[in-house]
Amino acid sequence: MVNEVGERVKLVWWAVLLTALACVGLALFCVVVAGVATVLVSVGIPILLVCLPLTRRYADFHRNWAGNRLGITIPASYRPRPNGNALVRLWATARDPATWRDVLWLFVNGTVGLVLCILAIVESVLGLLFWWWPKKTALHLDALLIKWLLSPGEKALLASRVQQLAESRAETVDSQAAEIRRIERDLHDGAQARLVALGMNLGMAADAVEKDPQAARLLLAEAQAASSQALAELRGLEPVSRCNCQRCPWYARARRQAAAERAEAR
Repeated sequence: MVNEVGERVKLVWWAVLLTALACVGLALFCVVVAGVATVLVSVGIPILLVCLPLTRRYADFHRNWAGNRLGITIPASYRPRPNGNALVRLWATARDPATWRDVLWLFVNGTVGLVLCILAIVESVLGLLFWWWPKKTALHLDALLIKWLLSPGEKALLASRVQQLAESRAETVDSQAAEIRRIERDLHDGAQARLVALGMNLGMAADAVEKDPQAARLLLAEAQAASSQALAELRGLEPVSRCNCQRCPWYARARRQAAAERAEAR
């Protein structure tokens, strides 16, 4: 008995809250329309910067409520907003079809949804007075209306998923390309250092060939080893530049060589 009374009181609370939110949503719809109408004269830009993100949060709250009421999950299909300044994010939000579906729902929720919420208040109050009175009918219809308008279609979900995968793949390719460019720079630096050392050894060998032939031979041997190693590293540059797979043996070999060069530099 106590649980039944508590549940009916909770229905009254939700009906009143949703009625107030429907009025707020209708006012928000009017402000968004005014912002769109005045965007060309720059007055609407700050309005939309505030109202469009607020509309998304407002819609997300109703999605969660309707999903809990119906026992399902109502996903959102917003496109991810890019990094950048406020105008870049606003432009991305304005190009998202889900944004304008939310704006359309604001109008429907402020008219049809408002009527359903008022009926829910009457229904909930009568439910407190008359135990035989059916409960949750108007709220259930309102939840179905929210689900119908705010649930993304299969095409929208598929398009959103495809876009997310494409962006993720682009980020992966960019990071791999940056890593390969860094490895190429390391290899070039290592090869250049060895060529410089080769020139120095040859110069010292030329100076020591008459005074100390044994030291000159050692310097020439070191120069020959340095030239062979530098040549091997330079031959490895072209396959690395053509590779974009981390599991490729050229990629692994380049990483090991770059690590060895950094260790020798320390």
